Amino acid sequence: MLSKPIATAATAAALALAAAASQANAQEWERFTFGPVGDLITISLFITDDNPVLQVTDAFLSGDRFSVRLVDRAGTVDEFECSEPTTIGDEIGLDYDAAFADDRWSSGQVYLSHRGPLSMEITVTASPFDGGGAAYRLTFGEPPCRVDLDGDGQLTIFDFLAFQNLFDDGDPAADFDGDGALTIFDFLAFQNEFDDGCE
Repeated sequence: MLSKPIATAATAAALALAAAASQANAQEWERFTFGPVGDLITISLFITDDNPVLQVTDAFLSGDRFSVRLVDRAGTVDEFECSEPTTIGDEIGLDYDAAFADDRWSSGQVYLSHRGPLSMEITVTASPFDGGGAAYRLTFGEPPCRVDLDGDGQLTIFDFLAFQNLFDDGDPAADFDGDGALTIFDFLAFQNEFDDGCE
C-alpha cells in the first residue's frame, strides 16, 4: 500500500509511487516560496510524457502543509492534500529527497493521467512560521497499477469514473487494448485488469 496521499512531462520552466525506484527518472526539484496560511502559489506545467508523477514536499523547518490542485481549461483534473507533518521546527535544509521520505515534513504525490497544459495551484494550509520554502518535481515511470487511475492505491468506482472520463475525452490513456482506437474493447480490457486487481 502507498504511504503518502496519491491521486494523476516537463515543466513549462523545465511522484514516485516508490521514491527510490523513481529517482533514476526524476526531474530536479523545483523550489518555490510561500507565505502564511491561505497563500496561493500558481505554477504552470506542460505534461508531454507518459506516466508522470507529481511530488510536492516541504523543506527547511517542518510544520508547513499544502493542498494541491491541478487545473486545465475545463477545470480541476487532480487534487490532493499533502501529509500532516509530525513535528514543528525540525530543520532539514534543502534536502528535498530526505524531506519527502520523512514523515516529519509534509509531502504528497499524484499520478497524472492528463496531458498538455496544467496550472498547479498550491494552497498553504499550515504555516507556523508564516512562510518558508518547499519544492515540487515530476518523475516518470510505469504506475504501480495501470487501472488505479485516480492513484489512491485502491481499486474503487472512482477508477471506473476516471477511465470513463479519459475515454469520453478521447485521451489515448484510455486505449487499454493498445489497438490505437477507443472502442468497447478498451472498456473490456480495463474491466479485466480491474478484476485481476493490483499486486
